[in-house]
Amino acid sequence: MLKSAALTLLLFCISVGGTIPALAQNGGKEAAENFYSAPDTAALEQKFSSLGYTHRLPLKTYQIPPVFLQKFPSDWAAQSDEKQRNDLFIRALAPLALKLNQELTTQRAEVLQLSQDFAKAGKLSKQDNKKLEALAKEYDIFTRLKGKLRQEYLLAELSLKLDNIPPSLLIAAAAIATDWGTSRAALRGNTLYKEYVWHSKEGLIPDNRALGEDYRIKTYPNLYASMQDFAHKVNSNINFAGFRSQRQALRRNKSSLDGRSMAHNFIFDTHLQNYAGLLDYTITFYELQILDKSTLAKNEKKQSKAKEKGTKNSNNDKNCNKTVIVFLDKNKLLCN
Repeated sequence: MLKSAALTLLLFCISVGGTIPALAQNGGKEAAENFYSAPDTAALEQKFSSLGYTHRLPLKTYQIPPVFLQKFPSDWAAQSDEKQRNDLFIRALAPLALKLNQELTTQRAEVLQLSQDFAKAGKLSKQDNKKLEALAKEYDIFTRLKGKLRQEYLLAELSLKLDNIPPSLLIAAAAIATDWGTSRAALRGNTLYKEYVWHSKEGLIPDNRALGEDYRIKTYPNLYASMQDFAHKVNSNINFAGFRSQRQALRRNKSSLDGRSMAHNFIFDTHLQNYAGLLDYTITFYELQILDKSTLAKNEKKQSKAKEKGTKNSNNDKNCNKTVIVFLDKNKLLCN
């Protein structure tokens, strides 16, 4: 588990547990039919290379092939080349993050359509109202209002909560939480963000759990389900209210969602020192903001090869990893 020398931020409760939200359940089931299970990292690299997906940034096409990795290969942690591993980590998670945002876009479109129907008719049909109530429950929206006022309130709250999350943030947060996929929770439980469950027999017992404590690291059937669960948390938990408010402001200004500028909103859901700085550093160095502008290709058709020299930091990855290791060691930010 990630540790820090001292708590500098107020630790908010991490709300997890229970069942995975409907989006995660449906998406996980759908994605399972298309999951790719790589026996080792060489096979994963070969799979990506066969599609022209040879660099973490699709600089020429801005498209990512729809290869959805089920879990990290068994030899993932044994890779000695950090540059190659980190690059492969980004390439593996990018399709998942883009697929997730596609699903969020579809669900958000439903809410916006309901809002338009409500604006025209002044009310919703019984069927649409049932759909609205289900979504409100899924995203933890509560009100004692009734009738038209209730529908109006729920639609407004859903338009705030149900929206995309920049892929750069999803990937950077996962990289920090799992030490680029090498943590025990990631390898054994497909856990990308180290969510917890309490008073349960399911999940992994943390190595440093104190005597008498009763919590575990939540595990998932695949990497995608973990990312979906975290996305639901970002879109519903009070700790991310600032993130959602900034996102809404960006929408109103017709601005694109930029993970780097939104990273500071994640500080209320971690005990790590300078977590916003870690996210910013990871996004900036690996230029993950380019993924925020990318799309998921419709099929696994071979992509045009990206230019390796297209990123100013590409040749400095090894030096970057040394810098990150020194930074983590200095601040005692160790991964479980």
